[in-house]
Amino acid sequence: MKGLFARLPALLLTSSILSVAIFYGMFAQTYDMFPRPQLDAVALSLYAVFGERQDLFFPAPVPGKSSTRTIYPDKLNPGLVFVQGVNAEKQIFARVMDRDGNTVHEWLTDWFKIWGSSGDFPDDVRPRQEPGTILMGAQILPSGDLVANFHRLSTFRMDPCGHVVWKLQNYAHHSLELTGDGAMWVGAQRGHKHGTRYPNYAPNSQFETLQKISLDGTILRNIDVLDVLHSNGLDGLMYLSTISDRYTSVSGDTMHLNDVEPFPSDWHSKVFSPGDIMFSVRNINSIFVIDPQTLKIKFRTTGKFLRQHDPDFIPGDKITVFDNHNLTPALSGKKAASRIVEIDARTGASRVVVDGAGPTHFFSQRASSHERLPNGNILVQSESGGRVMEFLPDGRLAWSWNNRISPTENAIVTGAQILPTWMDRAFFKTLEASCR
Repeated sequence: MKGLFARLPALLLTSSILSVAIFYGMFAQTYDMFPRPQLDAVALSLYAVFGERQDLFFPAPVPGKSSTRTIYPDKLNPGLVFVQGVNAEKQIFARVMDRDGNTVHEWLTDWFKIWGSSGDFPDDVRPRQEPGTILMGAQILPSGDLVANFHRLSTFRMDPCGHVVWKLQNYAHHSLELTGDGAMWVGAQRGHKHGTRYPNYAPNSQFETLQKISLDGTILRNIDVLDVLHSNGLDGLMYLSTISDRYTSVSGDTMHLNDVEPFPSDWHSKVFSPGDIMFSVRNINSIFVIDPQTLKIKFRTTGKFLRQHDPDFIPGDKITVFDNHNLTPALSGKKAASRIVEIDARTGASRVVVDGAGPTHFFSQRASSHERLPNGNILVQSESGGRVMEFLPDGRLAWSWNNRISPTENAIVTGAQILPTWMDRAFFKTLEASCR
């Protein structure tokens, strides 16, 4: 007992130091104070060494030399395929190819050549080594120019010859959708570390915005995701990332905006109107459709998917969504699988239209996309596996392409779509002739 009393001052001092360290650690984490920036730099260095292969390269789901497989050639939607990804040399590409995987036209979008040391990017987000970043949301304009996002960094426009037309330091990411009226919508951030007027949101949180940009590179509008939730009385969704009994302070990526898409001007619906904006927020498993003028939510669906990406409008008051259905680690013993889910906006009913747990297994923990094609087929881009697949309406695989870098390994694919038939070989041949 005497020994305990003799050690009591030392025990109290040790516990006091530990308590102060814990509380300071929480404070430093929230307000980006020492030693968080230093620890972030160490983490980035370790990630550069150990994390790259996990994020860029994957074991090939079906090993072999061929990168393509065509099962129903007469049932494919016509048109060249536009894909984005990283190649074996760690170059970021945006590629037009045929169904045999032959390249028709390609842009190599080198972050370090386009931005270099320019721009006021914080040290903890500025790329340090090849490939630097990835492309997301790429689109080809009728002129043949490429518009795309360097993920969480920049939206840019490049002509068919590879010359940069303009670039923005807007921290854009995930998606880029054309409006048809000379503009585009992207998901972006107001600033890498930006203060907020909302209580219990730490300054280092990621404040997401729906951003409208003209095709000449002018930012026309920003709609903050938190403003939409707050103005519609949905403050409760803003604090779902906290698990504390007593405190509701939040920080970091509370929303994870991953898609912004306008309702087409030539479509008719009993729920949506031309110009309505749909957006997806992964970390609260929700999709919203709003009137961009009033910010009123016209449609919301929550919980019918898990960590979803890329919802698309389809005719008949419906939407489809890439449901990542991320259940890793799979404690049940079942193999994790993603899927494409269709939701009726009028009735709320949902159904799985392509099941990644079926004969053609696919699973992506993050990102990825899909496209309902004019002939009824569904194109699926699975990032975590480096694959693009076209499925028939009944769910059977019709065609697939692997971003193969060796007989046993695929590289990441970050986007895919089928181009309209007028963007054919002759179209790109004419563009390349103008470059020469």
